[in-house]
Amino acid sequence: MLAVPMAISLKIIGSLLIIAAAIWLIGKVFRKKERSDFYSLFDSHPQNAVFGKALGSELQKLSGALARRDSVHSFKDRYHQYTELFMQDMPAGMDDRERFDQFTTAQKVLYAFMLFDTQTDNGGVYQFLFNYPHYAFATGEALAQLGVEKLKGDYMTCVNEFVKSLDTFVTRKEQFNDPAASETERWKGFSMGYTELPSAEIIQQYYYAPHFKEDLYQSVVTYIEDHSEQFIVK
Repeated sequence: MLAVPMAISLKIIGSLLIIAAAIWLIGKVFRKKERSDFYSLFDSHPQNAVFGKALGSELQKLSGALARRDSVHSFKDRYHQYTELFMQDMPAGMDDRERFDQFTTAQKVLYAFMLFDTQTDNGGVYQFLFNYPHYAFATGEALAQLGVEKLKGDYMTCVNEFVKSLDTFVTRKEQFNDPAASETERWKGFSMGYTELPSAEIIQQYYYAPHFKEDLYQSVVTYIEDHSEQFIVK
């Protein structure tokens, strides 16, 4: 049996301990009966779509990838059309984890990206991780599936910073959710975390540029159309 060098072994153990601590701290914040760990695209593997019937119907109408992509004047417009159709018939009040686990892999990619994109547009990468910490790693997996390697690499640097600051994140989250706290105190609980994610600025220097977003939306639209069978409710 091959011996594992001590330095590598300790590094692996250290990484596992960080992830284990992150899962425990996230669970501490949410304190729910359901699983309170980080989501992954690969936690479940449904073969058939059960949600998003409107989007599936639209994709069924399209004939050949080349024809439908040539007809797109703006990938941003097509992306928003697809996301609106995808969310059109989502069941209300359903547990988030239960619904995510019933998505096909392609649906998970789209949903995780939608959350990341909307939150980042509104308040930066930090706002996304503050509001949707469970999706931290699933979103990295989604960006990998979309083939946007630079964004994925920069994003995972942010995730590593986020994981290392989880002890203060728990305190800030509790302060933000404290009904007895003033608006100023709640805002402070949220906003202080921006300083703990310095690498987010790297993403935000290019993320809002129109040419970047158009290329990004093209990647998402192409992915949806190439995996259309996973969006069609049978």
